Amino acid sequence: MSDETRETSERKRLQKRARVQAAKGKDITGLMRGCFNPERRESTRLNLRLFLETYFPDVFYLDWSPDHLLVIQRIETSVLKGGLFAMAMPRGQGKTAISICASKWVVLHAHCRFPVIVGATAGHAENSLETIKTFLTSSPLLIEDFPEVCIPFQALEGIAQRASGQTCGGVSTDIKMGKDRLIFPYIEDENGDPYPTSGIILVTTGLTGSIRGLQHTTPSGEIMRPDFTVIDDPQTDESANSVSQTHKRERLINKAVLGLAGVGRKMRGIMPCTIIHRDDLAAKILDKKISPRWRGECFK
Repeated sequence: MSDETRETSERKRLQKRARVQAAKGKDITGLMRGCFNPERRESTRLNLRLFLETYFPDVFYLDWSPDHLLVIQRIETSVLKGGLFAMAMPRGQGKTAISICASKWVVLHAHCRFPVIVGATAGHAENSLETIKTFLTSSPLLIEDFPEVCIPFQALEGIAQRASGQTCGGVSTDIKMGKDRLIFPYIEDENGDPYPTSGIILVTTGLTGSIRGLQHTTPSGEIMRPDFTVIDDPQTDESANSVSQTHKRERLINKAVLGLAGVGRKMRGIMPCTIIHRDDLAAKILDKKISPRWRGECFK
């Protein structure tokens, strides 16, 4: 064997070893474990208020007002039984915090498989997703009780490129972490069955962005369509002052967003909002004559 051939063979051997080591480094089997407190987790599955109080005590540290409790009840009803609820509250009263944390309840308990968070702008929506990412990877209680979701995301250490090639027990997790979406990891339980959260996709978008036709094809070929939406304060101060912008956003909500579920399917959703002007977007959605599909309520 010539020196050149020997050198080439050694190079290939080292490259193969490097690939094997890299693959081992992306396998998270050694990090995974079972739920720390199954009773605590199960107690919150159908109880949104308890979920908020249990897992986000630093966010919801004040006593609930009757209006807050009614908002929580409306969200819970929309998720578990269906319906569209618009809830008008003054800014700074916690409606967005409740709605975004409710989104975590929706996905962690797999009540919906393709929720979409719609913001007034793409930037607002992406900020909501960043908040969700932060809690999934840094909240001790969530990591303890929902390890099949939190640990794979935590293993990425905030670097989206690390999602490619991540495995658990030699099986690809198909996890994704982008600025506008999260695809939850495929993780199998001790019986070899996938957890209910496997493959859930959470997307954020601005109301005036590319909404129509939003769908996701899984590695197995299944085509998923959105089944729940949080439309978070969908107007800006500028758009609230414009009749044409208000009309455009109203049309986008009632046609584009609600049509995401697909033909013959009803979208579930909530819209926390603030009335800025008498005839603005929030006022129109809250008016049952103008928006009969929405159940609108104003809170103090």
